Amino acid sequence: MSGLTVFLVAMCLCGAAHAAKRNQPRNFRTRLSGGPSEAEGRLEVSLGSDVLWGTVCDDGFNIKVANVACRELGFIRAETYFFRAYYGRGPDPIMLDELFCYGNETSLWDCQHSEPAVHDCTHDEDISIKCNSLTFREKERRERERRRTEWKYRINDRFDHHYPHSKGVVEVLYEEKWRTICSDGWDMEDARVACGAAGFPDVITHIPTEKIFHRRKSFVLRDFACTGQETWLSECPVQEINNYKKCKSTKAAYVMCNRGTFVIDSPNFPEQTENGQPIESANRPPPAENHPRIRFKAGQAFGEGRVEIFHNRQWGTVCSKDFTNASGNVLCREMGFGTVKKIFSNGSMGQGVGPIWMWDVRCNGNERTIFDCPQGRFNRSNCIHAHDLGIVCNAPDLGVREKIELVDGRYEKEGRVVMLVDGHWGTICGDGWDLIDAAVACRQLGLGFAFNAPKSTFFLRSTSMAIFVTEMDCDGTEKSLQDCNYKSMVGNDSCTCDSEFKAGLTCTDVVPDVLLDLPILESSIWLQDYPEAALVCAKEENCLSSVPTPSYRLRRLLRFSSAIMNRGTGPFKPFLSRGDWEWHACHMHFHSMSVFSHYDITNMSGEKVAEGHKASFCLEDGYCDSGAKKFFSCNGDQGISPNCVDLYRNDIDCQWIDITGLNPDRYLLRIDVNPDKFVAESDYSNNEIICNLFYNGQTAYTRNCRYTNDQ
Repeated sequence: MSGLTVFLVAMCLCGAAHAAKRNQPRNFRTRLSGGPSEAEGRLEVSLGSDVLWGTVCDDGFNIKVANVACRELGFIRAETYFFRAYYGRGPDPIMLDELFCYGNETSLWDCQHSEPAVHDCTHDEDISIKCNSLTFREKERRERERRRTEWKYRINDRFDHHYPHSKGVVEVLYEEKWRTICSDGWDMEDARVACGAAGFPDVITHIPTEKIFHRRKSFVLRDFACTGQETWLSECPVQEINNYKKCKSTKAAYVMCNRGTFVIDSPNFPEQTENGQPIESANRPPPAENHPRIRFKAGQAFGEGRVEIFHNRQWGTVCSKDFTNASGNVLCREMGFGTVKKIFSNGSMGQGVGPIWMWDVRCNGNERTIFDCPQGRFNRSNCIHAHDLGIVCNAPDLGVREKIELVDGRYEKEGRVVMLVDGHWGTICGDGWDLIDAAVACRQLGLGFAFNAPKSTFFLRSTSMAIFVTEMDCDGTEKSLQDCNYKSMVGNDSCTCDSEFKAGLTCTDVVPDVLLDLPILESSIWLQDYPEAALVCAKEENCLSSVPTPSYRLRRLLRFSSAIMNRGTGPFKPFLSRGDWEWHACHMHFHSMSVFSHYDITNMSGEKVAEGHKASFCLEDGYCDSGAKKFFSCNGDQGISPNCVDLYRNDIDCQWIDITGLNPDRYLLRIDVNPDKFVAESDYSNNEIICNLFYNGQTAYTRNCRYTNDQ
């Protein structure tokens, strides 16, 4: 009798003797053979011998059995299985047959099956399986990596309650608790990343210069290995520790950050060493001087927006193609913030105007200014404004969010404004409350742009909360409502504000941004002498000056075209509903806004010498950029879609300034779109333009037209 026959008979007798218990062989193993990868092949099992492997018959085989086999092999599940020796006939013996699994077993041996080597199969029925290539070990590793990317970090100074915290112990939110980082291996590059993620441009030192609170029994991480160019600490290699005693230094990781230009600093935060000497942040060379200016436009919060560069007396944009986090980190730090939080491509933060000054930016992350990075700039680019770069930087937590609340709204971004003033919570009087004030409030709340600023919130649930703030007056640049000018009524019983007039707001993520097309304006200026008798409708709409008509009864009109572009992310629509539009019988059209633009001429001292205005009798999409679609028209809903233009030609009524009687001289032409700011926008600073106007009595022309905020 051969050795193989003896072995099989012995196994059968053993199986018969212990059929009731079905104990798993001590070294029962599975493997896949003959397949294209380790996760796919013919299924084979061994009952304990290192050399004797057998196949599995496909009788009764299904996906549940395949799942058990794949999990036993270390994979997370099966994808499919194959009958009839798909990956070839295996060697003798056929070890298992008639397998039946419920699917929750940990081993094929735990499933119901025939006795080992007892079967009615041939090797033409050898089963093959294909497992998902993800192993449990890899899954666990990925899960650890995922958890690590979700860890949140903060700088905590238990001895200072002033915001923002730019120095202190570095802590991690670990398993829903704030825990401490061990200082083993902690260096300047690790600290630089920690400062950047907290919204600060650089690190001053990682060595404590004062007493700090260690919480030694809270250590969970040590040995960070950052290069200093990462965006988040979660990108750095790090070692977890399960016992605080594994922290050899017994001290917590510490940082002192450079607070940057965004933070209004105080004497409480000296940037110096213990011996009083200034520290060079991370020992990097100072930035070169005389670089072009950079700004962020149309962002929802501080430290974000469309990136623009001032060069050759003109603002232009940056192309987002191939712009990486490394480049974003350099840019954000240069602007006084921390590392980059998010990069927006394809004009997602509104398309700019003018030239595209920079593209193909390739920083390594250690430069002091973006102009030190390899790039193309100040010459021809193949980018268009649909590729304009937008960016969100990590900004310091100023602690202002906790000083304002939005209550009683019907949804998250609507409600009545309640603010902390002089240690008391109260509402704001709606008299004088406007979209500029609401914009500051929405930004403070972290809810985007202001869309509506109701002076009364009677339509919301009533409240007995007192009005503690009157005469709110913001200019839009403040970091909180508390920074605006207002009158506190705390402890003052003389408040005369009607209790129904409690200010509210609605915030939104998308708003328009309207501005004039300067080249069209400059190229369309011309003078016209027109009989006053033919200007009946224009006179009715106050489009003529009060200067008496000369004896020949002609009005001198400075005509020009206005192309109003919407470069925002939402449509520009009249603030009044269609039922409230004003009908003008003379011109036979509706005015959806009583004043859409102001037209003024001033002398060089700023004194107004002539004026006009334009009512929006028809807001519509005249033409649009490639990829944008027309939606608004005079015959339906009125408005201007994103990346579309509403054109008022210089040959239509009231598209002029009446300069009858104006003396020849040099003047300034000023045009202001949406002058009353009744319609919400992401950026009001580009609504007004100014041009040098030259008038010699016979002809007129303009030069150097620019947006007033660009001067």
